[in-house]
Amino acid sequence: MPACDGRAAQLAEVLRTARAVIALLLGGLEEADALLTAALAMPSLVPLETPQNFLLYLLDQAKAVSETICAPCIRSHSVASGDDDAAQVLRFLTHVPFDRRLAYTLVEVAGFTLREAARYCRRMPGEVRALVDAAHAELMGAALSARASPPDGRDG
Repeated sequence: MPACDGRAAQLAEVLRTARAVIALLLGGLEEADALLTAALAMPSLVPLETPQNFLLYLLDQAKAVSETICAPCIRSHSVASGDDDAAQVLRFLTHVPFDRRLAYTLVEVAGFTLREAARYCRRMPGEVRALVDAAHAELMGAALSARASPPDGRDG
């Protein structure tokens, strides 16, 4: 019985992490929940046995979804409410190419090491660092341009 409790706890942790990562990649919790629900409904997937492979599968699905839906649809959603930093980062992330967004999210947001993230990004750790750095530069550029432009397109 304790083994089952341990596996349930492991699955819960994997799902929490996966939900947070997928929400950032797709631009919203509703999108993440829809993808997770569809994945968990597939009888061929056994996330308890291989949580890393389950997350890899989810990331592949998120990439496919991200590439098929129109960018304005992604940009219109937000995980956080209001104008706090998390909402701004999310808005900026939706403008970044998926591979950079994935690397940045895993390393900077989810706290994965470069080596851990490399498996999910299917890259070498050095390439992951380059993707993270590129995403960070894009986010900083977007933040600077957002601060420089007047709100609602008005001058002053």
